[in-house]
Amino acid sequence: DNSIMGNKQCKLVLRLDDKTFTAGGLVTGRVYLSVTQEVQADGLFLLLHGEECCQIAHDEHDYSHSSSRNHSTTHREIDRASSSLVHMNVTLTNFSCSKMVPGQYEYPFEWQLPSNLPSTMYASKGDSHCEIRYRMTAYLHQNGSFGNPKHSATQTICLLARPKAPSHSTGIVMDPEVIRIKSCCFDTGQVTMGWDVDKTVASPDSFLKIGISGRNESSVEIDCLRARLIETITWAANGRREEKTTTLTESQVSTTNLPQWHSSKHLHHSSPYEVVDMGSYRQSVVETQLLLPKEARDSYNGSVIQVRHSLVITAKTPPCHTTVESGSLIRVQRQSAEKMVHATSVPAYDSMAEPTFVEADILPPDWRPQEAQVIKLPTSSAVLVDTEYIPPNISAPDESLLVEHTNGLTTSSVSAPDESLLSDIQTKTTASLSELLDSLAHNDDPVDLVSHELNNPMMVATIQNLTPRQFVQALQAANRDVPSLARLLAGAMDDSFQCRHVLACVWTLPPHIRMDVLTATAPLA
Repeated sequence: DNSIMGNKQCKLVLRLDDKTFTAGGLVTGRVYLSVTQEVQADGLFLLLHGEECCQIAHDEHDYSHSSSRNHSTTHREIDRASSSLVHMNVTLTNFSCSKMVPGQYEYPFEWQLPSNLPSTMYASKGDSHCEIRYRMTAYLHQNGSFGNPKHSATQTICLLARPKAPSHSTGIVMDPEVIRIKSCCFDTGQVTMGWDVDKTVASPDSFLKIGISGRNESSVEIDCLRARLIETITWAANGRREEKTTTLTESQVSTTNLPQWHSSKHLHHSSPYEVVDMGSYRQSVVETQLLLPKEARDSYNGSVIQVRHSLVITAKTPPCHTTVESGSLIRVQRQSAEKMVHATSVPAYDSMAEPTFVEADILPPDWRPQEAQVIKLPTSSAVLVDTEYIPPNISAPDESLLVEHTNGLTTSSVSAPDESLLSDIQTKTTASLSELLDSLAHNDDPVDLVSHELNNPMMVATIQNLTPRQFVQALQAANRDVPSLARLLAGAMDDSFQCRHVLACVWTLPPHIRMDVLTATAPLA
């Protein structure tokens, strides 16, 4: 919306100082607020939400039978999945007497991002796609309001993973392997091939140096030796899986001037179990190299999305013959602050988002704001999941873990608010908790319900402040998908979710779901 800010009762614009940011670095920007009539609001908040999500499109067939013939119809279905990476909700400022008086205001801010966030990415295959995305929202929270804020502005953030220190890995050495070459049912001999690469961790816009050794002891012609770096992106939802494979870069070496790779019908054939002397092959090593493109994505292993990179070496045989191929995983990660091409090509998903930069013609000619000092916001940790980890030796918790605690909001205020504001907020938090428990008890899809409620800042604050007892109450209120609900709530709680919440589940939940909830939530504590 590029309308003049002064033409509305309350106009809010979020401006970021750059289009791309780095994990662990500062997000700097400014919130512009123009109020022409008094607005009831507790304060101005900033919300950062990051997630990995995907959708998988597939066709389902419906069959019907009649007395004369069978009928079949096809319809399209979409399965979706998501997992939270970061959810941070902080206060820019609180308003006196819970109202905003008419005027023009600017709130510059600095917000340090968690250092362990993965890069923004997007990949598609047909109607299916996956993405890692981040959004920042500035909003006014109004008294007694629930659901999406009436006054808000959202920006999609392009984020790059924090650069890693240069790796000093020793590389990979694949000893020569004897491979029998067959065409249909005929044995045509064998090929022996080994290779090495100088590193196991590579960065975009860098080289992989590869050496290939071996010989052809078959009657089949080897046309060329080929090295490829293959990127495989997989994503899963509701038991379905989609995959997209791309060759990022490749190099071919002709065997025309390499006699050891020519067909050979009368040479001695080694046994497939014979130990091959590597030293005899190193004298005829063929060297080549691969340049990793700048658009290579980071290797990533998430809950919904995985990005893998494989180095594959092939001695190309004719069709209908045994494939001579060997490969190994390579990790790709950035080692400099240079921006990756693919990250800036991610499409915008929020058509209602404000423009990245506030152009001069958006501000009214008489713009004379009250400008606050730069607000330095606290940082937090990302929710990164290792699904294979379960804490050992969990014992029953102390009963004090199940006692209510009054924590207040986890969102940090820039200045100490008035005590009356705190009591008012605590009352709303309690109301939101009752509303959450009631909704869970009367909803057939608690996971979908909570996913929707995470768009409500007040409900987010309520979830982030769940005590161990309240966390268990929420799970007990749900009538299905309790482990999935537990994982979603724990992820939304961020750093507020601790081991005592897990122990409360072990102590309180019935045995038939206890272990599933433990497996789903323990890695997040």
